[in-house]
Amino acid sequence: MKMKPASDGFALPLVLWLIALMVAAIAMLAMTASNRHLQSSTMADRVEAETAARAGINYAVARMDARLGEQRWLPDGQPHQWNYGGHALTITIRDEWGKFDLNAGDPDVLRALMQLQDIPPEQISAIINGLGAMRAARLSRQEGLNDANNMPTRIFNVASLSQLPGVSPETLASLAPELTVYSGRSLPDITLADARMRTALVAAGKAAGMPVGNANGSGLYNIDVVASRPDHPPGRVNVVLQGTPRYDGGIEIRWLAWEHGRWQQ
Repeated sequence: MKMKPASDGFALPLVLWLIALMVAAIAMLAMTASNRHLQSSTMADRVEAETAARAGINYAVARMDARLGEQRWLPDGQPHQWNYGGHALTITIRDEWGKFDLNAGDPDVLRALMQLQDIPPEQISAIINGLGAMRAARLSRQEGLNDANNMPTRIFNVASLSQLPGVSPETLASLAPELTVYSGRSLPDITLADARMRTALVAAGKAAGMPVGNANGSGLYNIDVVASRPDHPPGRVNVVLQGTPRYDGGIEIRWLAWEHGRWQQ
């Protein structure tokens, strides 16, 4: 009787092990391809949503035309709804003059606003002191004095407030809608401010003799658009613009800030 080589007993387990390894590798490749497809699909959805939000910016500018009369959208912070390309758009227009200017504003108003928002006292102090130090450095440089600490002299966008020591993301998110760096005003215009800012002005004793009500706007506007549709990630575009009336009744637009790609999760 002919005997089989001893190595033949290992051949079948080895083949089965190699087959199992190949199956696992194929499954891993399939999963990777699926994940990449999902990521690509999600990114495409987000880009499409952002495109719809950009269209909302243009539509908002058109709806602010004074020639529309009573149909004109005012910069009063009221949300407007519009549908575009299968997306539901929420469009909000705020007047920058109704906000607190981080570089020029009266600190008493900001303190009152933060107290109304229940911001922790240590963060209130950090923000007030940090902004005060920047203003002091700015005045020193304007007077030709040297600044040995090389202190920044101004904030160029609201998000930069988070660079001050102790300012949490939650505090920034709470305050950001009421802040600006574009108006250059020491006090918000109470006729253009929302209820929260008007309350802060009163609490700070800065509202005496100032009328309350809606106005047509300063021409310096913030427009925020969120575009969404069911089962897809939404997109957002936020801009600040300077609108100057034209001789024909339209608006000449100068873009001051344009933020996009910050997705609403």
